[in-house]
Amino acid sequence: MRKVWLLGFGAFAIGTDLFILGGILPALAASLSTTQAAAGQAVTVFAVVYAVATPVIAATTAHLPPRRVLVAALTVFTAANLGTAMSPTLSVLLATRGVAALGAAAFTPAAVGTATALVSAQHRGRAVAVVMSGLNGAIAVGVPAGTTLAQTFTWRAALLLVAAMGACAAVAIGAALGDPPAQESGAASLRVRVGLLAHPRILSVLAVTTFAVGAGITAYTYIADILHATVDVDGTVLTVLLVLYGIGAFVGSLASGVLTDHVGADATITGTLLLLLLTLLVVPLAGSVTVVAVIALVWGAAMVAFTPPQQHRLIAEAPDQPTVAVSLNSSALYLGEALGAGAGGIALGIGVGFVHLPWVAAALALVAIATHMLTTHRARTSGASTAAPQR
Repeated sequence: MRKVWLLGFGAFAIGTDLFILGGILPALAASLSTTQAAAGQAVTVFAVVYAVATPVIAATTAHLPPRRVLVAALTVFTAANLGTAMSPTLSVLLATRGVAALGAAAFTPAAVGTATALVSAQHRGRAVAVVMSGLNGAIAVGVPAGTTLAQTFTWRAALLLVAAMGACAAVAIGAALGDPPAQESGAASLRVRVGLLAHPRILSVLAVTTFAVGAGITAYTYIADILHATVDVDGTVLTVLLVLYGIGAFVGSLASGVLTDHVGADATITGTLLLLLLTLLVVPLAGSVTVVAVIALVWGAAMVAFTPPQQHRLIAEAPDQPTVAVSLNSSALYLGEALGAGAGGIALGIGVGFVHLPWVAAALALVAIATHMLTTHRARTSGASTAAPQR
């Protein structure tokens, strides 16, 4: 598992980049003389590029050694974040976010596929969870650290931190990670990858990912403003709340992997999505910092805990093409990012305040729950379910 944790470290760098805008968005928008809704579309650009590029990159790099793909991806990612840190205008920033998305699109599915190849079948749920905990654990450490740098110096310092982590991850993986045995029977073409979308259950699982992530990102993109509007916090208190949120995310991601291996993917997904819905509904009703602190822990866990079992379900649906399935889920995940950032921007544009923005997110969570329940019902009635844990 040591090598799997190295992959988690690379995911940690990418996760910091993914989530850090939620803490530095106000400063970034002010520095570039634009609105927060416009600056928030940097999340949309990253997400759309990632979603479109993931299956294409996965198809064109499938014949290459995994280590080479992972190191090259982190190198592009690092260079792009240096560009973001030096962006003089919003247009340049959006362009560099797109390039950073290309690096992330190459890294994440390759990391998950490599992790599953490094462990036995009964531990795949945990291996996926370790990589995803790196991605989500960034909320606990990387994002608060970046937010503190932004408050102490400038938002650009936060992006320099992301670039430094990407460089360290590239060096560590390049030095220590060997090439695991191939899990797929050859490089899958783009047609084969997209062809998996013709399977109704796979398409339904991807839809759950899109709506669930959309729910989480609708609120998280503007989390600093939501918390400020709800309980009037900023500065150090905001950083502490982000740390609590991140701790919840890290614990939730690891716990969901264990639950997936023991009680099954379907039950784990159902529970975490219901928890996400409940949390989003109560955020606007919080009346004190203490209550928000508790909510932050649960909110962080609920936002990410469905991801490992979703990956697990897709690998079970396409056991001969795990990287293909993971790459499609990564695309769905970032389509959810685009959906969430776009929905948040539209909601703010039509007059929905920051206090009530979590309720917009809750509507997307409800759609995710309904889609998941319909998917599991169809699987059970057809006699083919991915719910059973592997022993």
